[in-house]
Amino acid sequence: MSDMVEGPGPEPGEDVLGVHAGSLWGTEPPPDDEETAPPPYEDPAVAGLAAQTEGPEALLATRWRDVKAEDAPTAWVFLRGWVDWLVFAHKIPEKEIPRCWYRHTEIVEELWAAAAAEHQAWEATTASMNPMTAWHFHLSMMRTRLEGKAQECVANKKHIPDEAYSQTHAPGALLVDEADWAKHLATVTDVQPVLPVADGQDMSWRMAVVDDEGLVVTSEGLHPAAVAATTMVTVSAPRILGRDETDGAVLLAGEATAGQRIQETWWEYSADGISWHRVETSRQSHTRGHAAKQ
Repeated sequence: MSDMVEGPGPEPGEDVLGVHAGSLWGTEPPPDDEETAPPPYEDPAVAGLAAQTEGPEALLATRWRDVKAEDAPTAWVFLRGWVDWLVFAHKIPEKEIPRCWYRHTEIVEELWAAAAAEHQAWEATTASMNPMTAWHFHLSMMRTRLEGKAQECVANKKHIPDEAYSQTHAPGALLVDEADWAKHLATVTDVQPVLPVADGQDMSWRMAVVDDEGLVVTSEGLHPAAVAATTMVTVSAPRILGRDETDGAVLLAGEATAGQRIQETWWEYSADGISWHRVETSRQSHTRGHAAKQ
């Protein structure tokens, strides 16, 4: 390391790089005391409310499932203290709030909502009926809902984990037929109004769809007049929904399900069941998850 030679320092009051010694901002003189602006007014009620919203109670405005991971310890500690107070103050038996209540999501949801209701009821700065109508009135109903939710835990005086009915699903998780759910998401329902033919000629109608690979598939033809003369059709598509309330058109509904996402649908009509003509105004695109009329 090279030796550093210190030179003579600036004299007191000497200007260094345009900054007066002893000042961090420059050579401007400080303002006179008489010209100093007074501090802004602060409403004590607003200041008290701001301080209150910074505590654990501020989390009560958040749904339990939306509480952030970093806020979870604070929320749990608050809820534990609130539940301890609730049980002691209202002499709530273990059959309603078991000792392992924090292990049961349905009970935690109830208690978190109750804590929010109790806090909101007493938030008013003046006397009101809120504590009686918005808190104590609903407290009794909550206790009724809680009773019996953890019967096995209460009977054994310890937590008994819920039984899982599937190796792939958590206890209490909904077992959904995923294949049927996928079929439901891929189902497109289209409605086509059909006006009565003036000359009485009966037209056949069918629905056409295009999948992701460009394959065009059409339904069987339907004669609206013939079906209207009998009863509601039992075929899946097309179907008659009724009459339009504006011009009395017969409303046809078609349903299409495909392994691939359906790209487009339209309707066709025929006078003889052989030659079919597409209705250009009936074309609908389904490429973005919802039908868009072209």
